Amino acid sequence: MKIHTMILAGLVVLGLTSCSPNQGDVVKQKYVHKYGLEVPSDDWSSRGEDGTVISTLANGVTVSNSYVHGTLHGETTHTYPYSDIVKQVDLYENGRLVKQTFNNESGWPREEVRYLAGNQKEKTAWYENTSPQCVELYDGDRLVRGQYYTSNNQLESRVDRGDGMRIVRDFYGTHLRNEQIANGTVTLVMTYHANQVMESETPYCGGVIDGVRQTFHPSGEPRASECWVAGKQHGITVEYKNGLVWREIPFADGHKEGVEKVYRNGKELVEEITWFEGKKHGPHRQYFDEIVKTEWYYRDGLMPKGKREQFMTHQD
Repeated sequence: MKIHTMILAGLVVLGLTSCSPNQGDVVKQKYVHKYGLEVPSDDWSSRGEDGTVISTLANGVTVSNSYVHGTLHGETTHTYPYSDIVKQVDLYENGRLVKQTFNNESGWPREEVRYLAGNQKEKTAWYENTSPQCVELYDGDRLVRGQYYTSNNQLESRVDRGDGMRIVRDFYGTHLRNEQIANGTVTLVMTYHANQVMESETPYCGGVIDGVRQTFHPSGEPRASECWVAGKQHGITVEYKNGLVWREIPFADGHKEGVEKVYRNGKELVEEITWFEGKKHGPHRQYFDEIVKTEWYYRDGLMPKGKREQFMTHQD
């Protein structure tokens, strides 16, 4: 899967971009000439499209766009829904976005992105107490340089020339994860439980999980070991119970494929489940000392006894 969601907020610059509101979302709109006079929409173009267009959207957000001769120039603001507090400020120069500021719900700056020459951008973020959280320089999506601070303004990690460690904390300073950076991209993500024992260790290549991903219980005992190839589970996933092997689950191209095995005390085989394209398909065997109980499945459905011979003939 792509790095996004669970971990993406800290992996790349926020993917928020400014644009004029979708006209289908607009509930009402007013046009204010640069001299402060509100004008009818029909007169906006004839008067040179100089001034501000204020749009109220169906989701309660108010968007204010500043124009000079019909081109975005100056601040574009977005409020929080049904609020006068500004959530986002986009600064334009002759139609080019040069800076974005993202505020918290109290209206204080949370993050700022400056768009520099070429494809570079500089990101600065702050904690709740207004002390700096990080300062980063990107070339496209590649992280070139970064400094990362604790909430009491102590430098704790850095990235130089695309290599280093990024320590990610939330808005309040709580430690969330460490990210190993190589050649400007994330190669390893380490998350932690509340007691700071490692929760997971996940390798990445090209923005997707690739390699052996390991997870752990708060006690430090292993929870699972997963094989991933190009963003999909592929190979044997091993799940543990009390530090011993519990299940061995085969995956192919992101879905269960093959015979899953369940163990007692890490060694004694007690169950085998056959999977095909992510569904139970074939024999499901349970072992009770010298007794073997077998059920047959077809595409996740339990097969009546009368159809087993037909299924087995088809498999042959």
